[in-house]
Amino acid sequence: MPRPIPLYPPGIERALSRGLLILAALALLPFLALCAYNHPLGVHEWDWIGGWEGRFAGGSFWAEQAYWYRTTMGRYASTALLALTDVWYTPERFGAFFVLSTLALPAAFFAWVRALRPRDPARLTGAIAGVITAAYLFQLSGVYDSLYRLSSVLTYQVGLVASLAFGALLLGELDAKGGWGRQLALWLLGVVAVGCNEISLMAVNLMVILLWVHYQFSGYVPLRLQAVMLMVGAATLAALLAPGNFGRMDAYAGELSAGAWLLRTLGACVFIWTDWLGDGFMLPLALLTIILVVRDRRAPSPSAASRPGLWLAMLALMLPLGVGLVQWSSKGASLPERVIDLIYAYTLLAWLGFWQAFALRRAVTFRRYRAHPLFLGAVALYCVLKLFFAGLAIDRNRPAAEVTSYWDQVTVTSPIGQAWRTLLSGEAAAYHQVKLRQYAQLRACAADTCRVERPERYPPLLYDPLADRLSTGERGMPRAFGQAGKVAKYGE
Repeated sequence: MPRPIPLYPPGIERALSRGLLILAALALLPFLALCAYNHPLGVHEWDWIGGWEGRFAGGSFWAEQAYWYRTTMGRYASTALLALTDVWYTPERFGAFFVLSTLALPAAFFAWVRALRPRDPARLTGAIAGVITAAYLFQLSGVYDSLYRLSSVLTYQVGLVASLAFGALLLGELDAKGGWGRQLALWLLGVVAVGCNEISLMAVNLMVILLWVHYQFSGYVPLRLQAVMLMVGAATLAALLAPGNFGRMDAYAGELSAGAWLLRTLGACVFIWTDWLGDGFMLPLALLTIILVVRDRRAPSPSAASRPGLWLAMLALMLPLGVGLVQWSSKGASLPERVIDLIYAYTLLAWLGFWQAFALRRAVTFRRYRAHPLFLGAVALYCVLKLFFAGLAIDRNRPAAEVTSYWDQVTVTSPIGQAWRTLLSGEAAAYHQVKLRQYAQLRACAADTCRVERPERYPPLLYDPLADRLSTGERGMPRAFGQAGKVAKYGE
């Protein structure tokens, strides 16, 4: 086998990889630090932590799962994970959980990149995964919804991580036979991903269907892939045909005609694609992917990943299928930010996979052109500035009563810049201290209605006003601190 020729001389490649890893670490670091200041809110968290006011006390875990499956939804994996929250929750463990869930993102991207470029050095794989992580964090339309809300993480983020690990393991399993341990892990990840949410369900199904198409062209479909397809199909039917899904759909008022559904879906897709292409990193990353593949002469990706048509199919189907499903199931009433963020993660990977496969097919043509180092440096500088400082401005219209320091007037639209601003301004730390005092006030409360301190300021990345029930009355929160049956409210 010919010896791989690196992208650059070894010293330069190491320096490049380290630089990208540092950049990715700087993008990820504020989100990890903010985990320590994250606290539960409302129906999406306190109800699960408080065991739904003891509704399932004395019952079995499986009886609770049957209840959710029959009455609410077919996301059997996420409801199982959420039902275990009251077992492990403490204020200290809550922050540690989000550190682990946030670190799982780059780990999943690493596994995916490793499966597509198995001969790359680990440092280069890590650098590419880090860049993908930074691009994903930058594009988040709802940081709290996607990273810091417990129910969203255990539903959408776990589904993303499980599906990417499933895809990476599936490619490796088909290209090189593995043992029963790998096969069992593959099946488990597939069942979990399908049972977490409908978007991950679609992504897993697209993966196996497109792989089946690839092997059909090759003239032979491996028996292992056929077995995986049966498993994914069975899990998909179990998730989609749950009685709770239809009950949840009936809870939405009104009707949505086929024409209105199609118009809403197409309109949303055009808007979202315009946002992704015009205000994100998809175009610069496509250019850098082509340059990486053309200059690199390592062995090509697994055979299935080198077909541009397969990637293009996933790229074309992921967004309309995801948006269409959500619009149909909610009768046009809902398109949550967490869903858009999840779809973006899959779309970004399909986008990069397409350009890698396209560049492999057109390598001879692309090698006629040389990117000047100054051009590459300019692209890199643009990406760094946009990543951290997009939308940097001074808000001179903010009321004087709300301005206590210079930080209060600094605004930035980049989620990564917002995370750094929230951390460095002290907003998150001040909010955290108020929440700790609330917990102390609850533990010491002897009345039926426990009054707790109201924060002076809420950090937007860690707070959702629609989920906070302390203004009207919160029952799940007192129960988590040994005050079952009591109500917590903000003090007058």
